[in-house]
Amino acid sequence: MLTAASAERWMNLKIKTVKRMELNDNVIRRMWYNHTPIKFEIVKSLRKKELQIIGEGISIRWLNVQHVNIFDSVRRNLNVESRPASLYRSLDQYQMIPLMSFNLRKRQGDYEAWAKIRPTQMLGSDLGFDLDCKDGTWKDAIPDNEALRHLLDSFGVKYANWMSGNHGFHFVIPYEDMPDDVKAMKYAQQIGFYKQIATIIAEKIESMDLSIYMPTRVLKCPYTLTKDNIVIFPLDKHSWEHLKSGDQEREKSVLDPLTVLRQRKVRDRGIFLQGNPDGIKKLIKEWQGWK
Repeated sequence: MLTAASAERWMNLKIKTVKRMELNDNVIRRMWYNHTPIKFEIVKSLRKKELQIIGEGISIRWLNVQHVNIFDSVRRNLNVESRPASLYRSLDQYQMIPLMSFNLRKRQGDYEAWAKIRPTQMLGSDLGFDLDCKDGTWKDAIPDNEALRHLLDSFGVKYANWMSGNHGFHFVIPYEDMPDDVKAMKYAQQIGFYKQIATIIAEKIESMDLSIYMPTRVLKCPYTLTKDNIVIFPLDKHSWEHLKSGDQEREKSVLDPLTVLRQRKVRDRGIFLQGNPDGIKKLIKEWQGWK
């Protein structure tokens, strides 16, 4: 009988020995999403969050993935590995999201019931920034990403930063770190306040997408794969330097699933890889750019 431990050893051996040319995209997705450290990092990043899946022939949201076994069930029932799809994570935090049916007809009823109680389960919303070069690639967004990282780093802001896929980057600053007066705002006020911040920063950062400041907004989910099998890899200083270097081999260590599995330690890595909880309070209070 194949135990979980022996299955994991087999998977690690497969990762080390397989050649990419031998695999199709579905097999690569299967290897990625069956790698235990990857699954745990995805589930941890979705704590109190909604998961949404959008791709070939499917758009399902309000997925509650609070445990690896639930994530496995979602992948199995929605055929995540056999279709080119991207996984998204909400900016909103919830006390609870009910488990809903995988039967799409029944699920519509679940959505309607959830809509009636959803406001009572809201805890707050993270601050997100979306750098989007719609007419270019993520490489065209590198200067803007560098500028925004520099601004946040200068105040010690705790943030997560990862590629959004082919056209840009996402930033997320956690709701927990916000000043108390921001936490006390009603949901619509919070979103409006976040848009004000982004609008001022956008005066210096051209690719800032101001259309994301709306209810129930989602961004790419960290440690998942895009429909093109690009890793949504949270970027610390080291991996950011690799990504922007222009060296294809170093880029692969951040973007390519098999290379990441071979070369990167993912277990317990998390997503907030820089800064401290007081940084966003300091930026809001002290940044001269507000003038």
